[in-house]
This record gives sequence, C-alpha cells and structure tokens, in this order.
Amino acid sequence: MSKSSYTSDSGLGCGCGCNGAGIGSSPVVDVKNSEAENTKTDLVDTAKKYINGDVPMKYKAAAIALIESYGGNFSLSDFEIQGDISRMDVDFLRSFLAWRDWTGTKTLITSAWREGDLKSHGKGLAIDCLLFTEWLSKQASPLQHWLLATTWPFQGVGLYFDWTFTHKVSGKKIPAIGLHVDRWSGKQINERPLRWLRIDGHYYYQSTKTGRFYCRQNKLTITLSEA
Repeated sequence: MSKSSYTSDSGLGCGCGCNGAGIGSSPVVDVKNSEAENTKTDLVDTAKKYINGDVPMKYKAAAIALIESYGGNFSLSDFEIQGDISRMDVDFLRSFLAWRDWTGTKTLITSAWREGDLKSHGKGLAIDCLLFTEWLSKQASPLQHWLLATTWPFQGVGLYFDWTFTHKVSGKKIPAIGLHVDRWSGKQINERPLRWLRIDGHYYYQSTKTGRFYCRQNKLTITLSEA
C-alpha cells in the first residue's frame, strides 16, 4: 500500500444513518422496524445473487440497493476507484457498509479492488479509507480509528501514519492516518487475523501477547500511543 493524497469529495454523504428504536418503543414502531429489517434482508439477498451472477440482471442496480439499505452513505463511484464494483466480494462489501453505518463516521474510500494485487485488494476483500470528524478537515484520533476498526470482526486492520490529504479549505496537504480493513484469510493457516501499523514505510505487527507492535526491519517495538 502506497502513500496516498486525496483532494476532493467524490459524492460521499456524511449522515450517520442512526435510526434504531430504543427501549420502550411502541408496538407500531416495532412493527415498522421489523418490516424495515425484512426489507433490508431481502435487498441484501437479492444483491448477493445479482453481484455473484446468479440472476441475469445488471449488478450495479443491486449494488446501489445494497448501499442504500445500509444508510446510503456512499455512491457507487466511491467503490470504483480502480475497478468495477462487481470485483468486490459481496459479503465483505455488506460488512463494510454495516460497519460504516454503525460507526456514524464520515468515511472517504481511497482504494477498494485493485488489479494486480495478489492479496486482499485483488480478491475484492479489502478497502482503504480515511475517517473524518470534520469532512476533509479534521480526522479522528489514532485511538478512535483503532477502536472502531478492531471492534468489528475484520480479519486485517492496519493504520498508516504516512498518508496525506488535501484540506478542503486551505488546499494544503495535511498529514493523515490511513485505515486498511479486510476479511482476507491469508495465504496460509494462522496468518490471520492480523493487526499492524505503518510508519515512514516501516511495518509494525501487533503481538497478541503484549499488544505492542514490532518491526522486523528496524527491530523496534512500540505502542499505539508512541506511533
């Protein structure tokens, strides 16, 4: 994954989509929520069939329906940076959309499926993104990135401290935190789940015993707060 710079909003919405019923909700609301959940399930099942080619119909319409069923936080083009959305694994896509809806965090996708990638991106099982508390102005903290991504059942989570983005007001390039998430199982048994940081091109992998991150290149061990 290379250093990245991003300069414009590609049509991404910023609503969090929170509309769940709370404790003590009325029977009428409960019925409506139940119907909505059934509709979402139907959309997801139908989208899966379309995208996987089980139904002879254009997959883009199904992908749009899937995006809309999880809050409509993205447009189709947000996922088609390097290739068609049909290259994406539909189960991972659904999980990512559900995660975005759950976090309520403004998210700019910077990479999805990538041609020539022999790992997660090339299999349509990964997305790189930037998380913002203020759109193209201010990012979430490294800790918030980490908690949001690792609380969800992604197989791979990586934070990249060597990215930049272009501030929407000043036009200046700002140091950024990039986030990689995937559901790739790896090339061999026990390779995943995996958690890592990248700082100045060096990869630091997290120990499941200590929680610290070790770099095989420079032999240094750090914590997330030291990154």
